[in-house]
Amino acid sequence: MTAILADALLHSARTARDLLMPLTAAAVAPPALIVTPAIPVTQELQARIQAARDETLEYHRTHRPPNTARNYAPKQKEWKAWCAAQGFPPGGEYLPGDWVDEGKLLLFIKEEVAARAPRQGPRLVEERKRKAAAAVKERPSQRRKGAAGAAMAVEAGSHLIIEGDDDEDCSELVLMYNTVRGYVSAVKELWAYQTSKGLHNAPQPTRVALKALETSIARGEHARRREEFTDRGISTFRDGYLASQIPDLHRQVWSESLGKGVVEQSLRIQLDFLLGNSMLLRLSNRLPIELADLFLMPLPKEGTRGDGWCLVAVMDQGKTNQHGRLEYGAALRHRDHRSCVVGALAAYLFWRWHLSGEPFPCFRTSQDWYGIKLLKRDNAHLNERLSDSTASSWTRRLYAVSGIQGSKVTHMPRSSGARIAEANNVSEAQVQTFLL
Repeated sequence: MTAILADALLHSARTARDLLMPLTAAAVAPPALIVTPAIPVTQELQARIQAARDETLEYHRTHRPPNTARNYAPKQKEWKAWCAAQGFPPGGEYLPGDWVDEGKLLLFIKEEVAARAPRQGPRLVEERKRKAAAAVKERPSQRRKGAAGAAMAVEAGSHLIIEGDDDEDCSELVLMYNTVRGYVSAVKELWAYQTSKGLHNAPQPTRVALKALETSIARGEHARRREEFTDRGISTFRDGYLASQIPDLHRQVWSESLGKGVVEQSLRIQLDFLLGNSMLLRLSNRLPIELADLFLMPLPKEGTRGDGWCLVAVMDQGKTNQHGRLEYGAALRHRDHRSCVVGALAAYLFWRWHLSGEPFPCFRTSQDWYGIKLLKRDNAHLNERLSDSTASSWTRRLYAVSGIQGSKVTHMPRSSGARIAEANNVSEAQVQTFLL
């Protein structure tokens, strides 16, 4: 009897299991995935995306800082010419044409850039002078004649080096680290444009091999500077002018040492110099200043009578300010009128509006005077700024007659002004605020 009941219970359990198993499996099984078919992008949408991307990249290219565009353009042209000469084929290990990858860039820098001599500049001039002096020492009997001939050769060919294996004047110099780094930056910009346009997807060329090459070039620069007898004062506190030299610069301007009939140009370049010295402004900040960017801020507790004021310049563009951030430069009157930027501004504006023939600006509406440049081009182009090359040329002439020497030209007022401020116990934090 017991065996019969056990068999019946076992049979019932098996029957129940068989009936419930499909229901359990259905409950445990994951829901079926619903796959939505991909909607293809239409040609019209692709064209709009491509147009938006091209327009943005073109805007970025045309609105780069002028110095960046001027420095990068010839280097990128040289890269493209080198790639064309190498003939990189499509489908190879490296990208075709002038498309940028790290292997091609490494070869270009190593063989085409880092190993060649500079094409112009003071290093070439000094090297030719050293070679001329060495040649004179080797021919004592013809010392006078050789010295004269060498001097003429240096003067005539200081900016032209004829390359050749058997040419004794072939330069033994190589490019310095900053120049090589400029080539790398220029080619990297090409890489950025190419990847943004979707031409290729090569990784950014900043991996170990390229960094190792840059490091090796930088390490050898110390020895090269000593082999070339580079002036040890460059980039030191002696590279520039002293505060005691500024009054002499003022004296040269007012004695018309730059020439007769160029009084306005002399006053203009003196004002440009003092803006850089007093406000520590870059040339890219000084030249775009307009009359509407200047104002006076009262300082009630300053001055002998408690009614002092300072000159303030508002800036919203420059090398380190490409997004319209408001910045200020300020200067007080100097106790020595020969070093005073406020006095220089007054003299320059007086000459412009009372002696040069320029009409006094109309202040009726903003459109009448907002576009007038402080450092204008000339009376026929009041709304056009002075060009960088013109400012540099006049600054060089002013330095020459004032006896000021240094490795910089238009940037010297900013660097020397900072050193003068530190020498007069201005805190480093305050100086750094203006140097940003």
